Amino acid sequence: MKTIADEVTEFIAGEAGVPVGSITRGTRIWHDLHLGGDDAVEVFTRYQDRFGVDLTSLRLAQHGPSEVTVWFVEAWTYLARVLRFLRTPQYVPLTVDDLIRAAEARTWNVVRR
Repeated sequence: MKTIADEVTEFIAGEAGVPVGSITRGTRIWHDLHLGGDDAVEVFTRYQDRFGVDLTSLRLAQHGPSEVTVWFVEAWTYLARVLRFLRTPQYVPLTVDDLIRAAEARTWNVVRR
């Protein structure tokens, strides 16, 4: 029988289009999987529906760029690696573990970020 952790991991892997084996509890939604903007909104809407999680306290903009800035942030991050004097945009990491804990509790309030 699958656990909620297994189901959330499979869900995120499917949404990100990556193998399930490449997802760990520490995998970050924006930083590792580059799920941001409208894509992230759609993923979290499906996540909320599938796992019955109350996401009213989730502030997604803290964890990744908006749709308007996704391309800009990715380009800037690339330039920051090449031109070491640039600072990359900072977002609070949001992990698969956070999604698992919220799914188990059915509320985002268990995630403190």
